[in-house]
Amino acid sequence: MDMQYCRFYSRKISLCPGTEYPSLERRYSLFHHQDRSDKVLGEAIRLARMSGIRFRHPPLFSEPDGAGHTCDQPWTTLLVGPGGEVYPCGGGEVIFYKALAEGKLFFGNLLRENVSEFWDNESYRKIRLSCLHQAEDCPVGQCRNCSRSMDRLGVNSEKAHFINCDH
Repeated sequence: MDMQYCRFYSRKISLCPGTEYPSLERRYSLFHHQDRSDKVLGEAIRLARMSGIRFRHPPLFSEPDGAGHTCDQPWTTLLVGPGGEVYPCGGGEVIFYKALAEGKLFFGNLLRENVSEFWDNESYRKIRLSCLHQAEDCPVGQCRNCSRSMDRLGVNSEKAHFINCDH
C-alpha cells in the first residue's frame, strides 16, 4: 500500500475546463499542522505493521530532513487515464498535464500500443534520470515539484508542500 500525501497545487490547474473548484486555503495544509499530521500518520503506520501490510508513506515531520523515500514510481507504477494515456506516477495527470498536452512528454497510450513499446521510451528515461537523487541533471523539471521533492528539500521546507505546476 502506498499512501499519497495531501498536496496543494497551483490554482491555475483544472482537469475539468470550465469548472470552478473552490480553492483551499494554505492554512489547511498538513504543513501547518505538523504534530497532528505525524500523530495520524504514525497511527496508520502502527496499524499497517500490526496487520502485516506493507505501507509506504511520506516522511514524518519529526524525522530528520532527507530521511524520506526515494521516488521509484517511474520504475514500479503505471497509471492509465480514461483515454488510455499513461502516467508514470501518482499525480502525473496533474503534474505533467501541460507537458503532455504540448507534446513535450509522452509516456504512452495503452489503447494504441503495447507496454513494451513505451515502457523505456525517451520520456520514461528522462523522468527516471530526474528521480535519482544523485542526478545533477533534472531533465523533467516537474519532478522537482512533486510530493517526492520533500526528499530533496527536506520535509520541513514549506516549498516542498505547496506545488506550482504551471511549467
